[in-house]
Amino acid sequence: MICLECLGTSPREELDRRLREANPVFEGKATRINPDGDVELPDEVVTDFRLVPCTGCESSLLKPDVVFFGENVPKTRVERCYRLIDEARAVLVLGSSLTVMSGFRFVRYAAKAGKQVLIVNQGVTRGDTYASHRVNLPLGQALTDLVARLN
Repeated sequence: MICLECLGTSPREELDRRLREANPVFEGKATRINPDGDVELPDEVVTDFRLVPCTGCESSLLKPDVVFFGENVPKTRVERCYRLIDEARAVLVLGSSLTVMSGFRFVRYAAKAGKQVLIVNQGVTRGDTYASHRVNLPLGQALTDLVARLN
């Protein structure tokens, strides 16, 4: 987890523990669990839910330390990815259409640097023209087949 005010980070398990302590009657109140993991809750449960603050600055602006769709990837993370590609012999793309630039740029960079690019994805991807090799299968099937061949 990351605090959007002080940028301090903490394990998700720690926040989960603190939220459960602050909301002991919350568990088991879902009226429906949707396939994507979202839940439907009675209004009174939502109204009574208590947030817990950042342990560093007391802000309540916390989120998972991931890049959500529409957010910018931190510059230091992008630079690290470029360095990793520079050190690699190849790039492997698993189960991505490469529609968003945040992933596609690394495929372009690797191909321009003469690196092998292998893409495993069901259907067309934005990076296909840069791929040295392409496997057109659902990722689950492709990985299951690979494991079977290795055993």
